[in-house]
Amino acid sequence: MDRFLGQSHAIGLTDMHFIPYKRYLLADNFLRASGGGFDTQLLARLCDYASGCAIVQFGSAFAREDYIKLATAIAHLISKPSIQGPGGSYYGISKIVDDDNPTLKLLYPYANFSLHADGVFEDNPVDWLMMMQLREQHVTGGKSRLLHMADWDAYDVFHDDPANQVIRHGLLEKDGRYDVFRKFTSLEPSRARILHKRDGMNTVKFVDQYVIPETIAQARFIERFQASVESSPQVYETALPVGSMIILNNNFWMHGRSAFEQHPHLEREQLRQYGCFTEEQLQGISQHG
Repeated sequence: MDRFLGQSHAIGLTDMHFIPYKRYLLADNFLRASGGGFDTQLLARLCDYASGCAIVQFGSAFAREDYIKLATAIAHLISKPSIQGPGGSYYGISKIVDDDNPTLKLLYPYANFSLHADGVFEDNPVDWLMMMQLREQHVTGGKSRLLHMADWDAYDVFHDDPANQVIRHGLLEKDGRYDVFRKFTSLEPSRARILHKRDGMNTVKFVDQYVIPETIAQARFIERFQASVESSPQVYETALPVGSMIILNNNFWMHGRSAFEQHPHLEREQLRQYGCFTEEQLQGISQHG
């Protein structure tokens, strides 16, 4: 980490935001500092159906800007991150505080944030997702909750259910979320089954706020599906300390967050980046029974 930061000291947050090629210079600096091979190993893990996940820890002794540099470098070793902010930023930072009425469900601290897989709109697909803890204070709880679709015992039952039909994923109403999303996506809804088997993999597409049923049968199916995944004994919980990141294959991992314990000065900042694999990377996905 010290070697990487020494090589990257001249690249600041403004450079990263406005000068795209410098993001790739950070990626190259990280490869040089790590001795090479990190990108190959990471891609192999993410594209491997038997794993599809990596947790990397760098320690909590570094500055917030240093972590953003590091996350930028590693994301650009995977692929070009998607735009996900109204200002055209390739990363987003969510800040969770003691608030009973936040603008987004993601920011509500005192209940589980339900399991989901990112990617809602037709022009904003998500193959991989990175979450990195930047800073936190007075935090107890708030663990990452993870479920691999190959581990979920009920996958075939729900996959084969007649109600697992092609369904709309998008926004139903023009609320506050509309004003945010319309600045970096067309908001064109996508249509897909919640559960779909592809190339030997159990895949999932689901965010409870953005899946829009058109029949009672579909709504009841969603209810049963969500209750099953949330109660699955295969859900894995892990703390993600400051300076740590988790990178997931979004096609077959669901993720969520456990509730925080209430504290008047609760604060957590988490960086998020996501993107799509290239065709070459997709062809390299290994299949394991």
